[in-house]
Amino acid sequence: MNINDVTTPDAPQGDRLELIFARQTELMEKYHVIEDKNGLLQTPEVPVNLHSHKGQARLKDFAWRITEELAEGLDALTVEGISPHVQEEMSDCLHFIVEMALISGIGPKDFWQYLNPQGDLLNQKLDGLEILYMSSKAPTTITSNVTEFIARLGMVCHTLKNKPWKQTQILTDVDLYRIRFIESFLSFISVCRCMRINPEKLFNLYFRKSEVNRFRQRSNY
Repeated sequence: MNINDVTTPDAPQGDRLELIFARQTELMEKYHVIEDKNGLLQTPEVPVNLHSHKGQARLKDFAWRITEELAEGLDALTVEGISPHVQEEMSDCLHFIVEMALISGIGPKDFWQYLNPQGDLLNQKLDGLEILYMSSKAPTTITSNVTEFIARLGMVCHTLKNKPWKQTQILTDVDLYRIRFIESFLSFISVCRCMRINPEKLFNLYFRKSEVNRFRQRSNY
C-alpha cells in the first residue's frame, strides 16, 4: 500500500493543524513500541527532557530523519521536477517535524502564541495551518528556501549542548530552543510553498500518508 491507494483523508472536520498533531500523536505511540522493540528508542519520554543526553539524542535523531526525507525529495526533484512523488516526500518531512514538536513539548497553541501573542488570530478563529502559511516567508527559490530551512533546523540542534562524549551536563535554553524550532517549522512551510503545496494540499498529503503508515503498522511492515 502507498499514498496512491488513498484518495481522501480519513479525518474529522476541525482545525487542520490540531488534526495533524492529533493524528501524529496516535502514530507516534505505536511507532515508539516498534522502535523500543528494535532497541533504537533513546527514551520513551514524551515530551523528552530537553536537558538530558538521551532526550537530546532523540531530538537530533528526528532532525536527521527530517533532513533525510527532504534529501529524498530533492533527489527526485532533479529527475521529475515538482511531481506528486516530490510532494509526498514533503508530507514525510511533515510527519517527522510534527513528531519532533510533540517530543519537544510544542503544540499548536505554542505556534499561535508565538505568532500572535495578543491573540488576534485566535479570536478570528482562523485555521491553524492557514496561520502558519500566512506567517511564513514568501518563497524565493527552492535552493534558497531549503538551505534556510536546514540552517534553521541545525540551529535548533545547536541549542542542545550535551554531546554523547561530554561528561558535564549543560542546561538547555528552553525558550531559545522553542523559538528556533517554531521558526524552523515556518521555514519548512516556505519550502512547501516552493513545492506548490498549499495548506489544503499539505493537509491532504499528510492524512493520505498517515493512512499508509497506519496500514504499515497493522501489517508489521
